[in-house]
Amino acid sequence: MKNPKIFVIIVVLLALLVPMAATAQGPDHPDPVWPVGDPGSATGNVSSGSNTNNTEVFLTTGLNRYVDASSGADTGDCSVTACATISYAIDQSVSGDKIKVAAGTYTEQLIIDHNLQVLGDPGATIMAPAARATFTMPESSKVYDPIIFAYGGVNDGNNGISGSDVIAVDVSGFEIDGQNDFQAGSRYVGVLYRN
Repeated sequence: MKNPKIFVIIVVLLALLVPMAATAQGPDHPDPVWPVGDPGSATGNVSSGSNTNNTEVFLTTGLNRYVDASSGADTGDCSVTACATISYAIDQSVSGDKIKVAAGTYTEQLIIDHNLQVLGDPGATIMAPAARATFTMPESSKVYDPIIFAYGGVNDGNNGISGSDVIAVDVSGFEIDGQNDFQAGSRYVGVLYRN
């Protein structure tokens, strides 16, 4: 019998097959071009938001969506007009999409359950909201209180996450501020990945 402890907290790096530039345009983001550099050395870096050439990585395999706290509105699908919150853009996205987040402060908890790339411009900060969902997993007896949670598997409706699904997620370019606001009885986590 296989060991059911598939609990893995990892940062998933997306492999770049061919260097490309984004072609989608929006009124808040005229002519967006994000170079990825030399194909032999471009490797996504989840922790810093840049690749080994110190340039942003923005793949073009899905729909590009935009978020801007200062000028966006949580309407539409965020592909032409920027949304105001990252969570709304995540809810609008499907597997393979990319979300480009403008500089600003975003006070929200991010829950990601599909293949997604979320890239913050310099100056983009995610702050822990006062009210956050907590999660459990069968691989651990702990209760987790993440600011950002990306998981493969199924949510049972009560924030119990199980299953063996795997997703590829790249969250990069952000400062994450927990505001020292942990919930008693849980493990406070800035970024939690479960595959």
